[in-house]
Amino acid sequence: MSPLLEVLGGAVGGALCTGLASYYVGKRHGREQLRYGQRVEAVKELFTLIREVQWELVNASAPPDIEFEGNPSREERADTMSDNLQELDAYRRDNSAWLTEETNKLMSEVVDLFHEALQELLDRLEECEDKDAAVEPIYEKTVDRTGDKMFEIFDELVKSL
Repeated sequence: MSPLLEVLGGAVGGALCTGLASYYVGKRHGREQLRYGQRVEAVKELFTLIREVQWELVNASAPPDIEFEGNPSREERADTMSDNLQELDAYRRDNSAWLTEETNKLMSEVVDLFHEALQELLDRLEECEDKDAAVEPIYEKTVDRTGDKMFEIFDELVKSL
């Protein structure tokens, strides 16, 4: 075999190997970018849904001197919170593949925390005739519990990106 053919054969073989390696590295990088984009979108939506649930909890348990647009009843606010909580939980389950294990665990804890707060609110509203007095002890407790958890959630969600 001539030296020219040997050089050409080596060059073609090297180019082929380099091309295949580049293809697979590029494909993997593209998939990682896609996963990262999905994770960013999931984290963004989860945080929005968490804020909505927390807002409804605060609204439903707020002192009577705080006025809300449309002045819905506490039961209506609790129903809205329940709907938002179901949406949050469904979104979390549907998008758990994009989240880290730590984030999934934290999100489960958050959903449980909100479920407990909602149940406590509903129980107190059912037990007491004076709805304002019924929710008074819940307001401070829920604001403290969910407020602290919000910072932990936000830190974990940002770290997971």
